[in-house]
Amino acid sequence: MKFSKNIKKAVSFILAFGLSYGAVTPAITPAQAAEMSYSVMIEPKYQDASYFSEGLAAVKQNDKWGYIDETGKTIIPFEYDYAFPFSEGVAVVAKYGTSHLPEQYQNNPDVLSDYYYWYLIDENNNAKLLTYEYSYESNGTSEQVILPIYTYSLDDIYSDALCHNGYINMFNIAFNDYGCGMVFDRNGNYAKINNNPNADSYYMTCGYTFNEGIFVAFGSASSETGFVDENGNKILSYESYDLRPFNQGLAPVKDWDGKWGFTDKSGNMVIPNNYYDFYVRGLNTTYQVFNNGIASVENTNYLWGGIDKTGNTIIPFEYEALRAFNEGLAVAQKNGKFGVIDTNNNVVVPFEYDELSGYGSGRCVAIKDGSGFCIDRYGNEINGSDKISQNNYFKGDEYGYTIQVTPSDIIVIEENNLYGFASTEFTPDLPQQSEMDSWAYDEVVKSIEADLVPTYLQNQYKINIDRGDFAALVVTLLEQASGKDIDTLVKEETGKTINELVTAYPFTDTTDTNVIAANALGIISGKGNGIFDPYASIKRQEAAALLMRIGKYMGKTDIEDIGTNFADSSSIQSYAVEAVNYVNALNVMKGTSDTTFSPNGTYTRQQAYITALRLYNAIK
Repeated sequence: MKFSKNIKKAVSFILAFGLSYGAVTPAITPAQAAEMSYSVMIEPKYQDASYFSEGLAAVKQNDKWGYIDETGKTIIPFEYDYAFPFSEGVAVVAKYGTSHLPEQYQNNPDVLSDYYYWYLIDENNNAKLLTYEYSYESNGTSEQVILPIYTYSLDDIYSDALCHNGYINMFNIAFNDYGCGMVFDRNGNYAKINNNPNADSYYMTCGYTFNEGIFVAFGSASSETGFVDENGNKILSYESYDLRPFNQGLAPVKDWDGKWGFTDKSGNMVIPNNYYDFYVRGLNTTYQVFNNGIASVENTNYLWGGIDKTGNTIIPFEYEALRAFNEGLAVAQKNGKFGVIDTNNNVVVPFEYDELSGYGSGRCVAIKDGSGFCIDRYGNEINGSDKISQNNYFKGDEYGYTIQVTPSDIIVIEENNLYGFASTEFTPDLPQQSEMDSWAYDEVVKSIEADLVPTYLQNQYKINIDRGDFAALVVTLLEQASGKDIDTLVKEETGKTINELVTAYPFTDTTDTNVIAANALGIISGKGNGIFDPYASIKRQEAAALLMRIGKYMGKTDIEDIGTNFADSSSIQSYAVEAVNYVNALNVMKGTSDTTFSPNGTYTRQQAYITALRLYNAIK
């Protein structure tokens, strides 16, 4: 499926989309009705609008783009012919013609007046022209040329140029005289990957995002296709038709028969080339194919199913479409209609919809009989979602595609072909007891009612919590216990903003702000060599250590070290001994029995939410 530039404003809210376009169980009945409220923040008055990112949104007025904040105040003047969203503190923008260029380019025959030239700006509108350089031999001497990058037309831009992990990839957006896209760092400098003459990838073009310390690189010959580091040094080489970025240690590789498989970083094809297609989340950022541990893939019979990271089939290949999982749910298609399944292939929303957007924070846009509205994770229509204009549920383009968006906290609204913004507030259903172990239900509900559990984590209560999700739980707990937002807490502790810490890039495998904040406060650390490992599960002794750090950070230090008499105390690693005593003394985290702590045992979401509630009560 191709997205035109007119749809771009919706992309950040779309939870899953493809590279091309079980058993039924009763749906769970919610404990209370989900509610959504809607209010206009900024009246529709702009010719066009993008989504809010990092507190700013690009909007178009009098045929020029600028940026506003959430009050509608103009922060960056309306002077650009194109503007992408802010990411990692910077945004890519374009200006038409040559009059705005530095003097050395204005009369240069290689710089044409009817092109769009690209700049990188910060939040203060400090702009840097994006230029590329190359060397060539002329009459026996080496010559170097530096020229600005350009775009012929803005009509074919269908993907955002975002800064991710410190790099902006202008692949298929801007071009140089070689006809290739280029990579720049967040300071607007031509990245080493482009101009390192000693690198194996010197003649390669990098595509997609910079993930886990690795770029995808393409060359003029198959032998030049592979993966490279940020200095342009080749890590892996493939005789492949196409490659995609790494995420969770795996990357898609396409063979010459048009089938995809997955390689690890050692070059082992962990999953053979058996699939024609797959779905992705975070197309311009994390590029996640495996979501909730499952990749939605299409087999050679053109049916969709789900596989795990070893290639085992988890979801049978019985669907006309199976989009990426998120929050334990995925949109599937049967007999031309869409429904929703969970990770066990149970149908939780019947196959009766014309379209479904996918879930985000417990809600999903549903299209049925020409009407749009929101449903919750149980398939029930969300009260109040009918107050949102139908224009915001249907987004079309000149190619005839229609796409619907999942409302975020701030959404773009349209009225009389003018655009503005509205805020939404969503209160999801409380979970049913059947979603978790019976012993956990009361305290999990109390933790949700105390606003300790982010909405997007109010699901899959029995699975092991991973390090990235636990960081989000840490941030929420600290905000609720302190009465301060995480930005304030981090600034007070470190003297730096979260964005300053993010753009220091302490980890190669995540720039998640929750992870960076929890790490900056000394609560959760990496695993060395720039690795955080956000998708790894947490063991019980690790959880105890993390909970103790939260408690001590919040000033809960008056704990009598009474020790423990667990029979498996010798299995507790030295770093966690104090922590196990701490959480046990506070009755925050007890043993798995009266005599065992099980330090290497699993730590599930429901356990995490309960211990967060108990620690919150102890702190308060």
